[in-house]
Amino acid sequence: MRPQEVDVNDIDQIIEQLGPCARVYWNMETCIDENNRVWNNCQNEVAQLKKCWEEQESLGLRTPQSDRKMMMELKKLKKSLN
Repeated sequence: MRPQEVDVNDIDQIIEQLGPCARVYWNMETCIDENNRVWNNCQNEVAQLKKCWEEQESLGLRTPQSDRKMMMELKKLKKSLN
């Protein structure tokens, strides 16, 4: 399947499998990309990601390794769509 033919439902399913903060991270990255990497325009998304990570950390579910793995997988997914 070529990247242009990737079904949006497939993308959503992949993102959801990467953990509870993956969707929030994806939304933040999308906002930043759409705003030419200007973080100031995406403060709401950044705050949502921080909140998600803090919630996961308070539950003992967040580690630097899991964050890196999730971010790497999302970057691969995004690259496959370009």
